[in-house]
Amino acid sequence: DGYVLLYSVTSRDSFDALKGYINERTEATTAFPSPGIMVGLKCDLRSERVVQITEGRELAKEYGLPFLEVSAKTGANVDRAFEDLVRAIKLSRTSI
Repeated sequence: DGYVLLYSVTSRDSFDALKGYINERTEATTAFPSPGIMVGLKCDLRSERVVQITEGRELAKEYGLPFLEVSAKTGANVDRAFEDLVRAIKLSRTSI
């Protein structure tokens, strides 16, 4: 099992909701319970960005998650997101 945690870089509400979701799921722990990645969507919409890449990076780091931003429109990092998720799942299986 693995998770892809998504938010839009053009929506502060989606980023804040994701933080709330993570806090609910992790409760008292500092790591997300299963392997996963955090992905910022719509990175091609630079003029509409309201969530900075550093904010996404810092939140992902806080919970030990790989992080990247993607664009479905341009295809930027879409394949890499899935590759990173598979890598995280494989790593979690070898550390059991």
